[in-house]
Parts: sequence; structure tokens; C-alpha cells
Amino acid sequence: MKLRQLTLMLATSLLITACGSDDDNSPSIPSIAVDQVTSIDLKMTQFDKLTGELNFSLADDKNMAISGATAYHIFYIGKADPEATPTYARSWKRWHGTLQYHCQIDDAKACSGQLLETSPGQYSFTPENYDWAEQANSNRVAHYQVAVKIIGKQTHNEPVLHNPL
Repeated sequence: MKLRQLTLMLATSLLITACGSDDDNSPSIPSIAVDQVTSIDLKMTQFDKLTGELNFSLADDKNMAISGATAYHIFYIGKADPEATPTYARSWKRWHGTLQYHCQIDDAKACSGQLLETSPGQYSFTPENYDWAEQANSNRVAHYQVAVKIIGKQTHNEPVLHNPL
């Protein structure tokens, strides 16, 4: 009887310790540092035209996630509605306004906006002072676009204009 109880207690303790949960169940994502890559591919996953917030991913030419990006040039463009009847002089000239945000490789203190790496290769950008009111004819902004240039020590991506997503 004692042997049976001892075996049962041993089996129960083994089951309890063997079934413990692991807090980090997420698989490790391989990545490469932005300063080691020779190509950068940016894929825009979110662009909110009202707040200017962006989400995007970075990968190299082998589709490996790029980590450690801190240097950037981000340009927002606001354009007038081409179908709207202009009420200003020189109405044949269509205007546009721009908002620009920068962060240099060697001067992180002078960055405008906040770039965060949310997971390897995944980034979010929040602009500061995303205010079209300072632009001429700001109440007529109807079309928004953004271009993002991420800079590493060896290369940078080619900026492409993205529409809101």
C-alpha cells in the first residue's frame, strides 16, 4: 500500500512540474541590424491621415527582418482636391503642403517624431505637431500621402509615396 501511495505521489508531482507554463511562447524572429544590410525594403501597413501615425515593416533582400532603425526622413504631403473649385488667385496652380520629420544617425537628440520598433522588423512612427493648420489653404487638404526613408550606415530605401491605409 505504501508503495502504491509513494508511486501515486511521485507521478502527481512529476505531472505538476512537467506541465508548468512557459511565459515566453512566442517564437524568436531572426533579424539583422540596419547598419549591416545592403538593401532595405519598406512595407507600409498603416497610415492614418488624421493623426499621421504609421506602421511599417523593414526587411532586407533575403526577407530577413531589419532591427535597430533609428535614422529617418519622413515627408507628409497634403494636396488640394483637384475637383474642388478654387477660391484663390492663380487658381490654375494647384498647391500642396508638406510636413517633414527627421532623425540623423549620429544625433538622436535632434529627432522630430518618435520611431519605435514594436517587434523585430516592425515599426511605428508618431509625428509631433502633425498640424496642417500652419499650411496655406489647410482647410482644403483632401489627399494625403507619405514617403518614408530609413537610413542605415551602408544604404537606405528608396522613398515611395504611400496613400492612407
